[in-house]
Amino acid sequence: MINGESTESTVAVGTKGAMRVVVRTTGRAAHSAYPELGDSAISRLVTLLADLEGLNLPSDPVLGATTINIGAISGGVADNVIAPAAEARLMARLVTPPHEVLPLLERWAAGRATLEPGVTVPPVRLSPVDGFPTSVAAFATDVPSLTNWGTPYLFGPGSVHVAHTDDEHLSVDELHRSVDAYVRLAQAAVRRLTE
Repeated sequence: MINGESTESTVAVGTKGAMRVVVRTTGRAAHSAYPELGDSAISRLVTLLADLEGLNLPSDPVLGATTINIGAISGGVADNVIAPAAEARLMARLVTPPHEVLPLLERWAAGRATLEPGVTVPPVRLSPVDGFPTSVAAFATDVPSLTNWGTPYLFGPGSVHVAHTDDEHLSVDELHRSVDAYVRLAQAAVRRLTE
């Protein structure tokens, strides 16, 4: 099975996993003219998120470092009200099993916020293929869900560096070269089955 994610026409020898987490803080609403009567959930959340950079997150010699992105922040009800609730949506890029990262986040949030873990995809190690340059994908893929389809490979033209942007593109020349590369990759996979 070949997953055609953009790998700049290299065969990925590993892909990071992913774990979504919603972080929620609570406070007490009050008129903003009297901040001493309230407790800002947004201030609590901002302070907590600033501490993310100090976490000692796992790393792996092949897959690299675990990273966490703060993808979205929301909260409050109006600019003249102390915010009674706030939340942030995080995406952790995993290099170890999720059960090694979630407890770190739980200790980080303990007593300051609640966590709601969401969709989680484990990191995956993949095999190199003779004749193909290799890479490591810092993104998560569907490969862990497709193992019943045979040995998974991760290969595709284009760069993930422009994915999800207004400049997402693939050159026609690289697209043409990838057709031959997919044929060679399929032939290599068949050879592995017969060896």
